[in-house]
Amino acid sequence: MAATRVLSWLFHWSKRGPKKRVAIKGATHVDPYDKDQHVDQAIAAAIDSLKQEPQARVLEQASVSNTSKECHAEKLAISRAEAVKPVHPLTIIAEVPRLIAMRVAQPLRSALREPQEYPETQRQLRVLVERALSHEVRAGYTHRFITLMFVTVGDRVFCRRYTYSEPSWHSAFRADPAGQVKLDKTVVNIDAHVPDDLDDVLPAVDQAYADKLKRLGASFMLAGAVEPRAQASTIEITLSSSPARP
Repeated sequence: MAATRVLSWLFHWSKRGPKKRVAIKGATHVDPYDKDQHVDQAIAAAIDSLKQEPQARVLEQASVSNTSKECHAEKLAISRAEAVKPVHPLTIIAEVPRLIAMRVAQPLRSALREPQEYPETQRQLRVLVERALSHEVRAGYTHRFITLMFVTVGDRVFCRRYTYSEPSWHSAFRADPAGQVKLDKTVVNIDAHVPDDLDDVLPAVDQAYADKLKRLGASFMLAGAVEPRAQASTIEITLSSSPARP
């Protein structure tokens, strides 16, 4: 753009007459049609413009980046606020008996279930997670299984910490992603890792926890499930390529 401006000035002033100097009371005055003077001015203006354009682009990009971060933070805050709505005491009173009944009946229901086929795809793993009555996880292949709640977003499977003492299954997975999940009677080899798009997927995971806890009659537990440190502990579970173990 600056180069075009320079060429325009050169073409325009090349048609003017030769430089004329007019003596005014002993001083030398440059004629307004002095093409050399105007070409110099045009070149100087173009150079200044070229110097300023990169700075302007950097400032504009920084402004867009800051705006994007602010919008994302605001989106997360709104999502958390919508998920963690105050639970009316009567709702808790109504939910607790249902939660207790489900917990009492779960061992019997699990005992009557047959082991499911080993999943071969991530989609099959997601279906197995959604159908299972109990979810357990362990880092590696020798630790004990720990009961944990899994949620799904599309075909993706996530889990979070609910206790924060160390060492933990979470820190073990951060060191080595290999492990297993036990879904009712089916044991599946998995890899567990922090999702690359954690910030983007957090609102959907929060909502998945809200929906699941509501179905279980445990909405009063949601505040702890979506607090900042719980969000930061989000782990994604993917089907491992390792062969199934007995």
